[in-house]
Amino acid sequence: MSKNILYIISFLLCFASNNAIAQEFEWDNSIDSTGRMDQIIELKDGKLITLSASYYRFSKNFINLYDRDGNLLRSKTWSIDTLTTIFFRSIWLESKQKYMLIGTSTAVSDSSYRYYMMTVYFDKDLNFSDEKIHFLTSTLKSSDRYPVPYHYGVYKAENDTLYLSVAINDVSSVREQHFLKLDNNANIISEQVVDGLICTSIITDLNGFLCLGGQPYYFNNRFEFLKTEFVGNLVFATTNQSKSVRMGHSKILVGTLQGIASPPEYDGGGALLYYLDNDLKVKKYNGIVTAIGYTLPANVFDMSPDSSIYTSTCDGPFSGATKFYLGKFDINLNKKWQLEYSAIGEYRYSMWGLEATNDNGIIVYGGRYNWSGSEKLAYMIKFNENGNISWTHNVDKDFLLIKSYPNPSTGPLNIDITGITGQADVRVYDMQGRNVYVQEGIESGTTTMDLSGLAAGTYIYKIYDGSKMIGSGEWVKM
Repeated sequence: MSKNILYIISFLLCFASNNAIAQEFEWDNSIDSTGRMDQIIELKDGKLITLSASYYRFSKNFINLYDRDGNLLRSKTWSIDTLTTIFFRSIWLESKQKYMLIGTSTAVSDSSYRYYMMTVYFDKDLNFSDEKIHFLTSTLKSSDRYPVPYHYGVYKAENDTLYLSVAINDVSSVREQHFLKLDNNANIISEQVVDGLICTSIITDLNGFLCLGGQPYYFNNRFEFLKTEFVGNLVFATTNQSKSVRMGHSKILVGTLQGIASPPEYDGGGALLYYLDNDLKVKKYNGIVTAIGYTLPANVFDMSPDSSIYTSTCDGPFSGATKFYLGKFDINLNKKWQLEYSAIGEYRYSMWGLEATNDNGIIVYGGRYNWSGSEKLAYMIKFNENGNISWTHNVDKDFLLIKSYPNPSTGPLNIDITGITGQADVRVYDMQGRNVYVQEGIESGTTTMDLSGLAAGTYIYKIYDGSKMIGSGEWVKM
């Protein structure tokens, strides 16, 4: 027996079909090939608990404990031999003083599919207990690769009652929305199934609950489904790349990628932050304008203790990105800074989520792949509140980092560049595409440009290394 394995506990779980499923826990001090990281939890002492999974049939789930500098302390592997299971969210339950892991499982037999919801408790030392599996009623089919569903929303009430939205997709993209209410012992109080587009966030509404996403779903205060409707001018994209949080009685904060009713400057791509009123009308917006069109499915935005809001966009959250953009905004959606991170070395990065930290910084996470796809590892990059890299985990040392600030400003614009060996040029364009400013010969470090002579408005800056554009962004002149 390997010295890395401290113990193995096997037992049987019985579920609705009365089938027996072998369950195995094991301690292992290596990460293994996890595919990507799905969630990060920061503890009060700065340690991190991460969830990651290997995305193949009969997948393994990895729950890891890191110190505050990103060094792995402990890893636990969780899997079921006869099911494809992936945990998508963990929720702290004050009444239990434990986390509840929530995930989904798929069983495939003779082209038939059975779907389950899995819940497991664990404490801050990664000790597991109280596993439960619930059958989800569905007639849809799915692929063998993923345990469906992977679209979800979770709302926790003050008494630790959980309200869940879970979307099941079949091979033709037909979707069922499963709405579940659970007590703090993971017992299902109610389950309702509604056909429709994905909704990813459950929030409180004036008369009950509201699930927002591709279309809104309305519930009374007992979480009984009332109605859904298609809203032609809704700002949400119809994917899992959106998130909503209530910010008071009359305001909802939304993060998403470009949708049907996005502002025209985001037609090419980018990440958007909106404030909506209770009628789902846009009151204010801002974001990151780019030529790429993906936000991060696991956590589109997050808010730090000082009420700063972080969001990100990348050029491919699933197949692996060569670059991503990260933006920091104040509570009124004014942009503080924006940075662009580009991979130079032998790896590409699947972007999946971000997590604000107790020191007002941010961690970006996902999966790292070599170009052949033979190596897959979960990774993390920790940025401090000023956008500087604090530490990395499973990240290539070769990268290009470009940060711009302040934004907006009355004229000064700072460009910080890390990772170039020669010189670069900055060109600033107005919204009609006219080149209105050029700064030549900038080097690695900070360059300050005086743009006070430009008229108030929105501008695009582009950074070139010779004829190759290595970075770009939007800047607002006040």
